[in-house]
Amino acid sequence: MIRKLLFLIITNFLLCFPVWYAFRHIAPIHPFGGIRNVEVEGWLSVIFLNHDYHPFRLIGEWTFLLSLYFLVRPRGMFERVGSWAMGVLWLTMLVFQIWVGLMQDLYGCRPQWANEWALVREVVPVFLAGMDLSFLGVITACLIFILLVVWLCTRILIRLNRIVLEPSFRAPWKTFLVLLILYLGVSGWRYYKADPYDFRLNVQWLVPRIAHSLRSSEIHHLNQLDYRSLPYEAYHTLEWTNPPNIYLLFLESYGAVTHLSPFIRDTMANLFSDMDARLRQRGWDTYSAWSLAPIKGGRSWLSFTSAITGVLVDNQPAYNELLGVGFRYPHLVRLLNAKGYATHRINTMQTNAETDRHIPYERIRDFHEFTTWTLFPDIPYQGLAFQPFGGIPDQYALEFVHEKYIQDKPGPHFLFFITLAGHLPWYPPPPLLPDYKALDTTTVTSTGDYWSLSAGDMDRYQDAMIYQLEMVEHFVTRKGGSNDLFIIIGDHQPPGMEWQISGMVNDDHAVPVHFICNDPNAEKILHHLSFATGWRPPDPEQAVRLRHEGLYSLLIHYIQAIYGTGHQEVPVWWEGR
Repeated sequence: MIRKLLFLIITNFLLCFPVWYAFRHIAPIHPFGGIRNVEVEGWLSVIFLNHDYHPFRLIGEWTFLLSLYFLVRPRGMFERVGSWAMGVLWLTMLVFQIWVGLMQDLYGCRPQWANEWALVREVVPVFLAGMDLSFLGVITACLIFILLVVWLCTRILIRLNRIVLEPSFRAPWKTFLVLLILYLGVSGWRYYKADPYDFRLNVQWLVPRIAHSLRSSEIHHLNQLDYRSLPYEAYHTLEWTNPPNIYLLFLESYGAVTHLSPFIRDTMANLFSDMDARLRQRGWDTYSAWSLAPIKGGRSWLSFTSAITGVLVDNQPAYNELLGVGFRYPHLVRLLNAKGYATHRINTMQTNAETDRHIPYERIRDFHEFTTWTLFPDIPYQGLAFQPFGGIPDQYALEFVHEKYIQDKPGPHFLFFITLAGHLPWYPPPPLLPDYKALDTTTVTSTGDYWSLSAGDMDRYQDAMIYQLEMVEHFVTRKGGSNDLFIIIGDHQPPGMEWQISGMVNDDHAVPVHFICNDPNAEKILHHLSFATGWRPPDPEQAVRLRHEGLYSLLIHYIQAIYGTGHQEVPVWWEGR
């Protein structure tokens, strides 16, 4: 009886472990700290609820079927078939719970099959190929592991099923199983209207979660896009005199955590203060605000696509739909092209023949229409690889493209770049050098793989953020011209770290956005738009007005206010169109 009870406890523990792991920073693994609901919900609630995310809970469907299996004790063919079916069922539940835990830990959201299947089908092969890993090999290894787990679970079940209890234990064991089934029924009836993702419940039911994940989103962000994009189309009628060169730099994993995390905020506050002083000394003013990214923890392309197009793009199917829209959508790059800008994009993620086979370059080029698009093989970097995603230092890529396409070339220019130094798991960054070409021969030792990382997550994250920010300052002060505008913005929170800013910010999608310029008219305009002077955004507990999809209209509002030839005002669509 003890072995069967242990099997029941351990299998449920393993099914609940992935969700607890996602909340490991704020919840102990034991259940004794979460009984905080008696005063509000009554003493009976202790039986059904626990406010910590500990893994000592029951999965309703698994516990019910396992209890029936132990009660019925099938024989012969029914034993073998039933044991294999139970093994497959348990592993399916485990895979689903791992999925739930990963989505919660990395992205802070609930899984949705249509979205994640698109990622697995389109993005994961590219990522693995860029790391020189075979997608087929990884899938094969996963299938072998799955078969081994199912086989092991089946053998254990068969062995447990054949254990004959002593007569004195049979009645108590069956009574326990019946009472357990009744407990499952009462819990299900009592909380049948509860959120399927209410992790407080001592009995967790997976069927409602699976059903929720299989439903397509009822929110269609791209409905009537041709009509909603008309205000952006109207931007083509605006006239500007000597508009600025625009540098739109997305910093990887640069979120509110960088400013507010109790683990690094003092160090970062000193850095921001020093950067403010150095930039002001060289004639540059910085203005800062918060913007709500469409995602958390990853999928940067959704974030910068939302900013460039002025429409919310928060999942892969919506991104694919936008790329295939049946008309020339008037996004920022197309507008600037029409205004005489030379538009440039940099992508330093490593590519090879296998990644090129998966990435729809032609479709992406046709949609964005950048004048130049500099990819990994176009950059003649010969130095050490500072991370396995390509290894090209951000300073090298940015200054190489600036020197090749912008420096001493007629403008105006628009440059879009998303850094790579801030990518999880935050490898030690390269040095910042006066001459970027010296990075080709630097003798600084690079870090080869994840297992060679020694510092803690927050130390590595802090170093990566310092590098990215100082790289921006280095570029602005050395390469910036009198008519240049730099927009620095985060793509999303660092994966799995938004718990550090819980209660400190109105919305944990908030990331910083900075305007760096030397125009005397900027202060009045940006203060009116709720920007604060300096690198520190305003009080984050206040409601954040700006979303990434609102950056497009905010930028055009800014340009029109300073460089526009007429009196036509451009409204800011804070939440995009």
